[in-house]
Amino acid sequence: MSLASQPNLSPQEYLALERTATRKHEYYRGGVFAMAGASPNHNRTVRNVLTQLDGQLRDGSCEVFPSDLRLYCPAGLMTYPDVQVICGPAQYYDGASDTVTNPRLIVEVLSKSTERYDRGQKFEFYRSIPTLEEYVLISYREPRIERFIRQEQGWLMLEASGLDAAMELSAIGATLELNEVFRGVDFPPPPPAIVRIDDEAPE
Repeated sequence: MSLASQPNLSPQEYLALERTATRKHEYYRGGVFAMAGASPNHNRTVRNVLTQLDGQLRDGSCEVFPSDLRLYCPAGLMTYPDVQVICGPAQYYDGASDTVTNPRLIVEVLSKSTERYDRGQKFEFYRSIPTLEEYVLISYREPRIERFIRQEQGWLMLEASGLDAAMELSAIGATLELNEVFRGVDFPPPPPAIVRIDDEAPE
């Protein structure tokens, strides 16, 4: 029986099974969901982000981690962000050093199948993390990065687009250069233009 087919697990039961599983699963309030593999473009983008951030952070108090590090959110989600940055000592969910609770920054590389979730419910879960200051979404369709910054009134969104652009990440004192983020990435063909009815030529 697969881990994903076992409903109503406690967090402790999920972690005990997940630590011996051969593939990664998300957990949310008793439900367990198998995580799909990623495309070459997705993996290239994640690798490029990790390389840039590691080069800028390695001599400071912040450390960048890839998607093998599990994250616990107070909203009840346990998952594996594409990239997360922890500043200062890592804090752990249950004492074991494989499920962290205190990222300052999270990066998710979007895909056609995950974009709606990453923008919506997953971001809602991430907002329950007290230490999270910035959430970064990286497009798979074009060279574009969105950065969400926690403020007292809510979350402010900033955007950088084009291969000559850069995105400052003030929460960790780093910068993402888009030409490096998208190095080696092949973008899908653009969708057809949208034609409004009132823009069509009269008959």
